[in-house]
Amino acid sequence: QIEVDNDTNRFPSFASHNAELIPQVALVRKTIEEKHLISRTKHRVNCHLFASLVAGSDGLNFHLDTEDTYIWQVQGSTLWTVQQGPSEDDVIEEFTLEPNDMIYIPKGWRHYPTITGPRCSVSFSIEDNLFDSVEERSDI
Repeated sequence: QIEVDNDTNRFPSFASHNAELIPQVALVRKTIEEKHLISRTKHRVNCHLFASLVAGSDGLNFHLDTEDTYIWQVQGSTLWTVQQGPSEDDVIEEFTLEPNDMIYIPKGWRHYPTITGPRCSVSFSIEDNLFDSVEERSDI
């Protein structure tokens, strides 16, 4: 677990923790692949790292994703507002994710994070695999 310096309210150098965080991300990704019976020929689990070093930093506006998504809170806490369904009439609830908490957001459900302080989280989205090989991908 990556610790925040309580005196300065900052993360230490992120580079010094890459070796610790990367295997954990790989383990969570593998767990999601197994849970959803992901066949890499049809789908892939894509990962994105989000880090905020101060409270009140801009997050994403209320939006929806076109993939099923998991959010894993690595460090700090994040307030999530989630509309519980695809209709604008569906109930809106709030969840605070603490370190090692995870939330599942089905595709089409609107949501947004409120950044309350230094934090680090990783999102895992289950995407259609549109490529036959690594060479065809432009994002790596």
